[in-house]
Amino acid sequence: MVEAAVEAKAAVVERDPDESGYRQVLNFGHTLGHAIESASGYALAHGEAVALGMRAATRVAIARGLAGPDLEELFVAALTRLRLPVDLDAWLTGERAAAVERALFADKKKSREQLSFVAIARLGEPSVLSLHVRELLALARRSG
Repeated sequence: MVEAAVEAKAAVVERDPDESGYRQVLNFGHTLGHAIESASGYALAHGEAVALGMRAATRVAIARGLAGPDLEELFVAALTRLRLPVDLDAWLTGERAAAVERALFADKKKSREQLSFVAIARLGEPSVLSLHVRELLALARRSG
């Protein structure tokens, strides 16, 4: 699995060697993941927090009509098999949500209050969206 991931990353870097835009897709799961990692006081490992960010990315894609509802189920199953956390909702309510929001507003890659956020329409098909911090959080919360 690691070898395949390295090959996929190398292909992205080769396609965008000057970091002119497409390489942003490598941030899949990282925008919200870094905020959760910070909000946890670094009690969550980087990979655990990014896994939660990946789940959020599936929810954003579904909410925006980029993907069907089965995408989140697919990711939850894969993350569970890898023994990674999947309880995103625990980080999007109460004081934890406030800490995540503060971390997102402090994100150095934010332009005004907009974040570049990598969602995913289907496996191998990322989509970079520009979202307001609060819109991102609203889309990432479980809807019904």
